[in-house]
Amino acid sequence: MKKLLLLFLGLTLISCSSDEDGDEDSDLRTTDPLIGTWDIISGLGDVESPTVTYAFNGVFVEDSPSLDAPIEGTWSNTRDNFNNLDQSYVFIYNEDESELILVNVLFNGDFSQAQLSSDSEDTTLTIKRKN
Repeated sequence: MKKLLLLFLGLTLISCSSDEDGDEDSDLRTTDPLIGTWDIISGLGDVESPTVTYAFNGVFVEDSPSLDAPIEGTWSNTRDNFNNLDQSYVFIYNEDESELILVNVLFNGDFSQAQLSSDSEDTTLTIKRKN
């Protein structure tokens, strides 16, 4: 009887041990996948590829050697699950604050690259994370 009790306790301890690969919830994103610095790698034709930085505070800055001055504005995600590869954003450029641009963003599996498209624009841009 004592051996059965020890065997039962031993099996219970083994089945309750922690997973060495980590908790499943550890892969959940808690910040927006767009935050960071990105290179626009296709979709602009012959224009020098700008770099766009999306900050945590909802501000973006687009800069390129071909621009006289950086382009700035604000952005926000209209979705609430940062783990979905398909996200939707609203962009407002500081030059024309009356124009809202709704952009659909489809990220690749590791969120290192994405395609941006909009119903109001004919162009699809591909961006690649710098950092």
